[in-house]
Amino acid sequence: MPAKSTGSSNRLNLATRDDVVRRFRELTDFYKLLYKTVVIAGERTLDPSTLYLTQAYLESDKLGLVLRETLLRGYDAPIIAVRGVDGVYVLDGHHRVLVNAWLGKSIVALTLFIPEYKPKIKLSLLDVDVINLGETRGDLSTWKHIVNIIHFIEKHHKKLAKAWFQEVKIDTLVPTQPVLGDETSRTAHQDEPPILCYLYEGLCYVLDGHHRVCEALLEHKSTMNALVFTLGIEIGTLKTSRKIGLKKFDIDYCQSRDNPRSGTNG
Repeated sequence: MPAKSTGSSNRLNLATRDDVVRRFRELTDFYKLLYKTVVIAGERTLDPSTLYLTQAYLESDKLGLVLRETLLRGYDAPIIAVRGVDGVYVLDGHHRVLVNAWLGKSIVALTLFIPEYKPKIKLSLLDVDVINLGETRGDLSTWKHIVNIIHFIEKHHKKLAKAWFQEVKIDTLVPTQPVLGDETSRTAHQDEPPILCYLYEGLCYVLDGHHRVCEALLEHKSTMNALVFTLGIEIGTLKTSRKIGLKKFDIDYCQSRDNPRSGTNG
């Protein structure tokens, strides 16, 4: 397969549609040298949760970048896929596949049909690993943390997460930390990351962003942006939150530890 550059300078560059079209032509020419039958099947709209990945891992910061750009800017470059001997495989666009599966969105694929195609790696979305590769850009640190949390929980429960972006009411949020934990510095940037919530039985439990919720509460805000996800089951963090009696964000909770109101990640 034609090599793709993995240098740090372009590792986090997002592919455009023109990039994908060029890559599709390269792959078509390459596979025509290897297989007897290679048919260009054109654009297809696919369910990403049914696709097989052909690489062993995804990069957490790139996954966070794709999630951010898809949610906030409508990023939707197509992927490249091949229908082979026993399934449809992703050749290019693995991070976009998982993000769209989380968001419950179909995905456009430039598709080849190769009856003999059978890759060395064949992974479902639940089988693939998400790894932390190299240093993370400051503007992606919280997004990287978000995707790591979602992936850890879905791998543990062997269920694919469903996620969406929404404005939530602060007085309906439930904390999952008994007191505010230590803060991690976050580089200031234009797009404030959403808090991360888990939805279960009508309640939104905050998994990431406790400090940001308290900052908003102390500034007398009533709503804030959240990335909400669920597996449709009660996860252990929620049981612990209920067991220790956590119910809501209020002044007492937000003053449970010193809470400097600076740009921080909670």
